[in-house]
Amino acid sequence: MKVQRSYLFVPAKDFSIVKKAILSDSDSVIIDLEDAVAQSEKEKARNLAKQALVAFSRLKPIYIRINDLSTEY
Repeated sequence: MKVQRSYLFVPAKDFSIVKKAILSDSDSVIIDLEDAVAQSEKEKARNLAKQALVAFSRLKPIYIRINDLSTEY
């Protein structure tokens, strides 16, 4: 397994921004569904994260930062 030197956090707000992060030179990407996403946008953000995983998971490791399990999200 390749050593991960860098992790790039990106908010799950806009697919083009997530795509740009994934295509960057970072070793891995963390798509943030927690603090970076307003409550009213949580559902949209989850769908965006799913699309990114389907489209780009073969390029590099992609992680998802989720809300605490005690929340409704």
